[in-house]
Amino acid sequence: MGTFHQVGESIECESAKIIFRKIIPVKLVRLDSVKKSFFKHECDRNSTAEILKELNPKIAIINKVEIEPLKKGSNLDSGDQIASDGITVYHESKIPLKPDIGGEGRTSTHTGQFVITKNFTYAVIKIPFQHIINALNSGKKIL
Repeated sequence: MGTFHQVGESIECESAKIIFRKIIPVKLVRLDSVKKSFFKHECDRNSTAEILKELNPKIAIINKVEIEPLKKGSNLDSGDQIASDGITVYHESKIPLKPDIGGEGRTSTHTGQFVITKNFTYAVIKIPFQHIINALNSGKKIL
């Protein structure tokens, strides 16, 4: 169980809780490596994806090279989460996700939105938090 913030970090699971301020349904894509259709979404502005239900068996399914060349495999443990300013979510469905508006991800000035997926979900960080980018550029140690 951990939280990951670097570009390219990802999760794969049977069910996930996705929290965001803005979601854009992009398009239906077919991934030849798994021979399934996924709906692609771009989550923006302080996004989080957390694994609620692990894969069974606990083996990564997505061919990461097809979507995004990664240095390591996806995180697969229950409770693992990725957090960043921008996350791309691939959800095994032919229709876009319908978010609920509520307390999750809410601040005093912004309403948060969330969705709980019920099918296979793959989420990957595209844009890390700005303070992480600044720390990497200045050479500071990141916890």
